[in-house]
Amino acid sequence: MTEAKNGLISAKELLHISNAPGAQYIIIHADEALASCHAGYADVVTKSPVSANTTFNLFSITKTATAACIMQLAERKKLLLTDFVNPMFNEFQFKYPFTIAQLVSHQAGFPNPIPISWIHLSDEEKIFDEHHFISETIEKNAGQSYMPGSKFRYSSIGYLLLSLIIERVSGESYTSFVSKNILANIHGDGSLGFTINNESLQATGYHPRFSFSNA
Repeated sequence: MTEAKNGLISAKELLHISNAPGAQYIIIHADEALASCHAGYADVVTKSPVSANTTFNLFSITKTATAACIMQLAERKKLLLTDFVNPMFNEFQFKYPFTIAQLVSHQAGFPNPIPISWIHLSDEEKIFDEHHFISETIEKNAGQSYMPGSKFRYSSIGYLLLSLIIERVSGESYTSFVSKNILANIHGDGSLGFTINNESLQATGYHPRFSFSNA
C-alpha cells in the first residue's frame, strides 16, 4: 500500500470517510504518477488486500470515455457538437430541442432517475438485452425538466443517448468503439474493458443489489 502524499488524503482516512472495505486511486500528470493509493480489502472474507493489480467496476466513470469518443468523432468531422439531437431519434418524443454539446455537459434538460436498475450481474450478461434496456430507459425518462442550456443537472439518461449517437455515427457498437479508440490507448494489456478477464484480481462488490440507488 502506498500512502498519498503532498497533503492528499491518506488511505486510512479514505476508508473511514467512504466506509468502504477497500479503495484504489492514482493521480497522474502527463506521464508522471504523482500519488497512488491501494488500501483495504478486495475481499473482506479472504482478507485479500487491494493492490495495484486489483480491478474494479468503472460504473459512471465510463461517462468520461463516452465524452472522449464524442470529441474524437467531432475531430474527425463525423459530427458537430452544435448538431441538434432530436432529428436523430424519431422514436423518442422530446419536449425541447437540444444539442450534442448540451448532452455532454449535462445541460440537455434530462433528469437522473433514482432508483433505477442500472446494474446487472456478470452471469446475467448473456441474457441482458442492452439496446432494449437503453431504449426503454430513455423512453420512460424522455421528459425534460428544464429548458436545455439553462442549467446543469447530472444525468445518465443523456449519456445513454450519447452512446446511441456514437453507434449511429461510427457504424459500430459502443463497446467496440470505446475499446478501440479509448481503452486500447490507455492500457494496452487488456486490464481495462467491458469484461472481467481475471476473476482472481477483481474486487468483490459490496453495494447492496436492492437499495435506494439500485432498486
